[in-house]
Amino acid sequence: MTAYDVIVAGGGPAGLSAAAVTARAGLATLVLERNAAIGVPVRTSGGSWIDELTALGVPARFFVPMNRIRVIAPHAEAVFDYREARMCVLDVRSFLQWLAQEAIAAGAQIRLCTRADSVVENAGRVSGVRMREPDGRMAEIVASSVIDATGHASTLARRQHLHDGFAAFGVGAELDLYAPRWNENEAALIVGRNVAPNGYAWVLPYGQGRVRLGVGIGRPHSDANPGTYLECVRERVSALAPLRDASPIEAHAGVIPIAPPQSVPLVRAALVVAGDAAAQASALVGEGIRYAMHAGRLAADAVIAAQATNDFSERAYGRYPATWRRRERNLRFAFEIYRRIVGFADADWDREIAQLTRLSPNEFAQGLKGDFTLRWLMAIAPRYAGMLVPPRLRGRVGRAASRAA
Repeated sequence: MTAYDVIVAGGGPAGLSAAAVTARAGLATLVLERNAAIGVPVRTSGGSWIDELTALGVPARFFVPMNRIRVIAPHAEAVFDYREARMCVLDVRSFLQWLAQEAIAAGAQIRLCTRADSVVENAGRVSGVRMREPDGRMAEIVASSVIDATGHASTLARRQHLHDGFAAFGVGAELDLYAPRWNENEAALIVGRNVAPNGYAWVLPYGQGRVRLGVGIGRPHSDANPGTYLECVRERVSALAPLRDASPIEAHAGVIPIAPPQSVPLVRAALVVAGDAAAQASALVGEGIRYAMHAGRLAADAVIAAQATNDFSERAYGRYPATWRRRERNLRFAFEIYRRIVGFADADWDREIAQLTRLSPNEFAQGLKGDFTLRWLMAIAPRYAGMLVPPRLRGRVGRAASRAA
């Protein structure tokens, strides 16, 4: 039986990012992907931020910049124009397959149609993975470190009792349309109970006339079917008139966990958890790709350090949760905002979107991105007190503003 240094369960952004790093460090790395192709089916819309993707080394050919962001409520609207785009939309399939190529080029191996089932333990220590092979047979494969990057399912972490599964999550339905009449530089976010109860809808163009139109709804706050609302959204929102005659080329569905930071332990006995499997995503807009890439790389760094010292104790992997904790602040604030706005009625949304018009384009982008710096909060405090200000920071900003005055 072939033994590996690292087995990565899941071929998404967290798993592939981790695999590239561990393989580049010379560790024998195997990625187990349950589907028949990387990036198929598409389970995310691919909205992200240019500066972060560039810093992560993602080539510009995989994303389309957005020079306008339109936010639409039932009776209010805010439009933000950018001379230099900040938001972008990824070509998700091509991007993920590029990540896979990077991992393979570094020396990792990928097995498709192979599902990680559970962790194998020996004397209380992780020693490999039990997997279901393409022909349905169960098999075990040896590894001294295992990374769970299985997404919302969080398969290995749950079966090791790190958590019981996610009680709250977003469910989304999306059509990938050929819609050449839509402005290819404009993204739209749409709120309102007639459009997406306890959630929002989106329009994200990504080049050559292709547009992703989707609806996401928060569970357990609503049991509404996002697919039902997706069927109606083009007729219910007048701003979407350019999409009414568009036809779909693909249909997508996805799930993203909604949980506060530290709700999932990141390390347990040589099992490391990264990406959506650890709820490392923004609850504010259901965005996870850049967080997953960062988490995958940090998890890989901890695995490399453990392998270098031949110490596979939980303590040896401690640098990963310690380093990740520095990034948790903004995710915690995003979760607090989500918890406050998820039950908004239409009148609440009208009021909030009207408030957004008081922000400059860059101020709005920074809030939507979830970069809640004190400097940003101080700058907007005199004229904005809307949803993008995390509840626990309101008092702090007010006190700081009083001292500054």
